[in-house]
Amino acid sequence: KLQASGRLTSSKARQVAHAHGGAMTLHATLGLLLAACASASLHPRPEYSSYASYARWLVHESDYAVVSTHHEGSDVFGNIVSISDGEGTEHSTGVIYTYLPDLDATYEDLMANSKVALTFTEMALGGGTSGGCANSTAENPPCGRLTISGQLTRVPKEHEADALKYLFARHPEMRSWGAEHHFMPFWMAPENITSFFLIDFYGGGGAPPGG
Repeated sequence: KLQASGRLTSSKARQVAHAHGGAMTLHATLGLLLAACASASLHPRPEYSSYASYARWLVHESDYAVVSTHHEGSDVFGNIVSISDGEGTEHSTGVIYTYLPDLDATYEDLMANSKVALTFTEMALGGGTSGGCANSTAENPPCGRLTISGQLTRVPKEHEADALKYLFARHPEMRSWGAEHHFMPFWMAPENITSFFLIDFYGGGGAPPGG
């Protein structure tokens, strides 16, 4: 009986192992399919040598940026901000907008010093499968990254309607945020940009020509 029980247990174990392996294979396949769909949803990636086009593409395709601010005088602070540069995925102004509440640490920093750096990574696109990011790491040069430095300021009243339209088109959930907290649109106006730093291939980084 013990032997029969043992054989039954082993058989069941093989069945479970087979089913588990099948499930893992299914999960891996679904993951690849989802990544492929996410990558396919991106607009065509410009060649790495088309620096200005690549930089604008990376901003437009990005859902968010890392914002770095001056914090409490001599310190620095990094935060995630959802961004938009136009009304939906098929419209791009090239101007970066974000939405911040007055209780946010980044908001407080901006009120003291509006100079920031906004950083974008291609690894955040298409489930990490875009361009040179597939099967790689975010610091590998062909997996592009862009830092834009300048002033992040409140959107003027005359541009606020457009700013909200662009933000809500890309992030519909933002529509309800203002009712809970005092959210305000911010932008990096073109005249307030001081520098670009782009790496999208080997050979070092720098400002995209014509950017």
